[in-house]
Amino acid sequence: MVEWRDIMNLAGFAITIASLWLAIFQIRKTATVAEAARKAAERMLSQNRDQFRQYVAANLRRFLSELRMFVDGECWDRAAMRFDDLAEQLSQMALVSDGLNAGTYADVATAARQWSVACRRTSAGKSRFVRSKFDNYLRRLHGAIDSVCGPFAGNKENQP
Repeated sequence: MVEWRDIMNLAGFAITIASLWLAIFQIRKTATVAEAARKAAERMLSQNRDQFRQYVAANLRRFLSELRMFVDGECWDRAAMRFDDLAEQLSQMALVSDGLNAGTYADVATAARQWSVACRRTSAGKSRFVRSKFDNYLRRLHGAIDSVCGPFAGNKENQP
């Protein structure tokens, strides 16, 4: 004979199994949502880095334009200041770039600091400014900047 306690035990067991299944379903759903949130955060970080690189590249282009004007006018103190500005921006670019690219930007930043010293020495009459080396440096720097603003800038393999 089936008693009401047996029916209650079976009903309680069924509710427990259903609750367990619901808990497992919710845990899996939460894990899926967490993974989607992580991927969205990574995408946003990547987009922010790309936008920051483009912002820094725009600053670098402006500084280069002013630098050429100062060098052509032999305003060595102002040219030294622009080289220092370039070095700071290139250092920022190195921080948001990956592996080999970071090394490239760091090298170009170090060279900018050396050019700043050369401009100050030229201003003081202690050395002569070598225009051909300056032109080579500008070509190297333009290559680094163009890799960020070029037509394939979104392609990480195309950067310097």
